[in-house]
Amino acid sequence: PEMLAALTELRKNYTIGLVGGSDLHKQKEQVGDDVLDRFDYCFSENGLHAFHEGKEFHKQSLTRFLGDENMAKLART
Repeated sequence: PEMLAALTELRKNYTIGLVGGSDLHKQKEQVGDDVLDRFDYCFSENGLHAFHEGKEFHKQSLTRFLGDENMAKLART
């Protein structure tokens, strides 16, 4: 709670964001269901899913980006 209060104060003067490796569902479990409202930017899945002011502006899949053939090569290494 102290950290969230500090971030709320910080946001009054600065743009703040949350970056994490978890998916949005897990971030909501960890930070709260209102995570998209608490931060100006939220990046889940290491930036593959991105939000600004609560609205999604980017979503990418590693498989879609690399393609099936490259994913298979990656899985074998």
